[in-house]
Amino acid sequence: MSNEQIIGVAENAAGRVQDAVGALAADPSTQVKGKLKQAAGSAKVAYGHIKDVASEAVDHTKENMHVAVDRTREKVREGYGEVETFVQNKPGPALAIAASIGLALGLILRGPSKIVRRREKA
Repeated sequence: MSNEQIIGVAENAAGRVQDAVGALAADPSTQVKGKLKQAAGSAKVAYGHIKDVASEAVDHTKENMHVAVDRTREKVREGYGEVETFVQNKPGPALAIAASIGLALGLILRGPSKIVRRREKA
């Protein structure tokens, strides 16, 4: 139970007492103040509960993210190991693949060709 919930329960109880005192004394003003205190206490209890649930959800999400990151790291390490083994066992094809990738990236990143064509006069 959070501090907000404890304060809310206490405020709700104080409001009930104030409401009862107002009823016994036939003082509507005291009764209304008691009911308002009860409502404020209930709101604090609800706020504390929502805060606890949100905190738990954040903690759960963080834990899941750490697990996902660890799994991804492991997959990357496995993939790197496979690529390294392929390059060591077959350097020729690996070099051809690397050159093809480099050429493709170079063509993509250089932008459009700037060839100027002359018009033929008719």
